[in-house]
This record gives sequence, structure tokens and C-alpha cells, in this order.
Amino acid sequence: MKNSLVREKRKIFQCLLLLLALFTSVMHSRAQAVGGGKTEITLACRNEAMPDVLKKVEQVSDFKVLFTYNEVCDFKVTVNLKSVSVEEAMKAILASYPLTFKIKGKYITVSLVKKAVTMEVSRRTSNRLTGRVTDTTGEPLPGVNVQSDLSGVGGVTDFDGRFDIAIPEGKQVTEVNFTFVGMTKVTLPFKGKPLIVTMQDDSQALKEVVVTGLFNYRAASFTGSATTFSKEELKSVGNQNLLKSLSRDIQLKAADDGCRILRDSYKCQK
Repeated sequence: MKNSLVREKRKIFQCLLLLLALFTSVMHSRAQAVGGGKTEITLACRNEAMPDVLKKVEQVSDFKVLFTYNEVCDFKVTVNLKSVSVEEAMKAILASYPLTFKIKGKYITVSLVKKAVTMEVSRRTSNRLTGRVTDTTGEPLPGVNVQSDLSGVGGVTDFDGRFDIAIPEGKQVTEVNFTFVGMTKVTLPFKGKPLIVTMQDDSQALKEVVVTGLFNYRAASFTGSATTFSKEELKSVGNQNLLKSLSRDIQLKAADDGCRILRDSYKCQK
């Protein structure tokens, strides 16, 4: 009887050991699958901020992405990934920037590469002319003409005031000019680093422009006659047709030039 109980206890103990080994093996396999980034994800984005893209990675996977906002906030990402592993996705997202990542369990840590690697990346990306243009209040200026001293290397700023222009291999840009209507021209030296440009209003250029209501003419090239109305005169019109309401004043002021009002148009007879 006693020997039978011992054998039964031994069998139970062996079964428990077998179940424990099986459980450990399953958990180890799952950990390897997660750590290896075998979870397939699909992700598409166009010129989106890096922090937003990393958040999307979290949304389409079981991973938590850890990063320092100030290290990645200036980077833009454009990718179109279909059914790729998390590891492949992270490589594609960070490929153009001096960033690295590590996957441990369900966490992905993104960080800047070490200094030596950063210098190598800087040498590889120094053949691009990049930067941002704003006005004196910090607002971005889209459509600014960016022209370098190297023929054929130039462009315009985008909606955010940023520019990213390729420089041909073996060529070098030393100076960049920035021009925009109503703004003072800015010339800056280029040393391979992103340029931060602030443009100021050109008061002299604004003084030389005559606004006709249809087109802008420079004062030097404007040959017609101009009639001036004060703020008070314009306010007195109310909701009526502006040209009709001021027709009498226009005729009086333009009498010497032989001008008259004909219906809703303003014509001059010489």
C-alpha cells in the first residue's frame, strides 16, 4: 500500500515537471516571435512627422514605441509598407535619419545614433540643401525662391516653409539666395548644415507698388491716373455699389483727365 502511494506521487510529480517544461517552451517561443519582430503590419504615410508615424506603429501592432520627442520631431517620413515585420517597418521609417532602434519584448526603443555614426551619416547627407524659411513672427513662408550659387540647384519652399534640394555628387554649394515678393533678399553661406532663414518685409518695395484693384503695378511703370479716397469716404458708402456711390467724386476728381463713369466701368476719354 505504501509503495503504491509513493509510485502515484512520483507519477504526479513527473507530470507536473512535464507541464512546466511545456509551458516554458511555449512562452520562450512567443518571446522569440515578438522579439524578432515577426508580427506583420501594414503602414502608409506621406511626409508625416516622425512622432505621429511612431504612434501609428503602436496602433497597428502590439508594440509600445519609446522615444524622446525632441530627438525625432524635426524628421518627416514617407513610406508605404504592406505585410512586413515590425523590424523591417522600423528600418524603413528610420532609414533616412541618424536614428537607431532596439526591440525587447513588446517595447521598441528609438534613439539617436552614436557620435561616430552620426558623423558618417552627416557625410552621406551633406549633398542636400535643406532648411526652413519664416518671417519675423516665426510664421512659415511657402513659395520662397531658393537659389544656390551652383547652376541648376534651386527650388521653392513648401507649405511649411521647408526646402530639401539635392546637390549633384561631386559638386559643392557655398552660398544660397532667398527671394520673395515684398521681402528683403537674404543671402547665406552654406556649410552642409540645415539653414534657418528669417526674412523681413521690404518697406521700399511695398512703397513702389500701386494697387489698382485688378493688378499690381510698380509706380515707375504706371502711366494712368489715380484717384485717392479716404477711409471716411469709403465708410460712407455703406452696402451700396461702391463704384456708383463714388462716381460723382470720381468724376470731379478726374475731370481734368477727361474721365467719366459709364455704367459699372470706369473709362477715360482722351
